[in-house]
Amino acid sequence: MIVGGLVGGAIGAPLGVHLANRRRGDVLPAFLASAGVQVLTVVLARSLYQEDQIRAGDRVLFMLGPAVQVGTSVTIELGMSR
Repeated sequence: MIVGGLVGGAIGAPLGVHLANRRRGDVLPAFLASAGVQVLTVVLARSLYQEDQIRAGDRVLFMLGPAVQVGTSVTIELGMSR
């Protein structure tokens, strides 16, 4: 389930942005950037995780990952479609 969520998140954000942009840009760079953000989010989550608890500030950092993925996908897609 976790791996499926990671793969789906890395593929879903850039694909959704690409389709919303009427397929005008190049989706491959957005896929690669999204996968990179996903890896960085997992590394960050792994480094902040403690066996007994996750602090409130750490939760905010975990939630920034998907927002950064969508932001990079939009930026790349719009940049490629011009």
